[in-house]
Amino acid sequence: MDSIQPDTTLEFIKMQGLRWYAKRLRIDDDGDVADEFLDEVLPQTSSSEEDQHRPLPKFEVRYSTRPVKVKNQVLTTDGKIQQGVEYRGSLLWV
Repeated sequence: MDSIQPDTTLEFIKMQGLRWYAKRLRIDDDGDVADEFLDEVLPQTSSSEEDQHRPLPKFEVRYSTRPVKVKNQVLTTDGKIQQGVEYRGSLLWV
C-alpha cells in the first residue's frame, strides 16, 4: 500500500483568524492598500528660517480613503500573508 504524500503543488494556504486585520485595511484612488495613509504637512517658513534649520516633518491622517473589501487571505509558500482585495471590479493581491 502506497503512503499518501502531501500535494506540493499548492502555492497558497488559506488563512483564518486575521479578519480583524483585514477590517482595518483601506484603499486609495490609486489602488494602494494600507492600514493608514499619511500626508506630509509642509510648514510655512520664511527663507531666513530655512537657512538656519529645517523643522521636522509633520504628518496627518488622510481620511479620503475607503475601507477595502477583502475577499480572501492566504499564506504563500515563502511565508508572506496576502489579502485578495476587490479593486475596480477585479481581484488584487496585496
